[in-house]
Amino acid sequence: MWRLIREPPASVANLARKSVEWAGEPDAILAELDLALHKVPNVENSNASKCLLTKHDCAKRFVDQEINSYMAFLFEAIVALAPLAGFNVSVNRYDLFHGHMFTAYGTGRLGILFHCREYPEYDKNSFALNLGYCQTGALFILDANPGGVVFKELVSEWVDVVRTIYKSDFGRTVIDVNYFNVEGCQIFLT
Repeated sequence: MWRLIREPPASVANLARKSVEWAGEPDAILAELDLALHKVPNVENSNASKCLLTKHDCAKRFVDQEINSYMAFLFEAIVALAPLAGFNVSVNRYDLFHGHMFTAYGTGRLGILFHCREYPEYDKNSFALNLGYCQTGALFILDANPGGVVFKELVSEWVDVVRTIYKSDFGRTVIDVNYFNVEGCQIFLT
């Protein structure tokens, strides 16, 4: 596993090299996507609670299947290795299911910022805070746009406590990488 993380397959290394050669231009990476659209699945019945886990209802994949497989491997590696750092992580809609691919400012290097527990499952004992439609039993959507009262009064302080990192802190957004463990496919790029 460690070798695959440090030395990705040639197709992934070539994609990373292309990103640097094109000075981090997201279009260079997006040109490697298949034109076919794939319906984003109703993950764990999320649609019933008005939960939209992705920006779009259709997604793309890389033309080269080896790159898609490597993206899936990265999610699985996080789950396998997280306990070594003292974290329990699982792949589901409440924990790890997506990351944000970006090209780094200055270098053009390709990276993915993975998000865990963006919509943690509501539990009256361990997480009794309602965060919106993507949480079990949710009743509202938390609007935390900069400039809004929630952002000014809650989010900025909360960010300092949990050390949230935003994709824009690293570079230019390329695409969101979603991992949904459904039969026949796993990676959905939106």
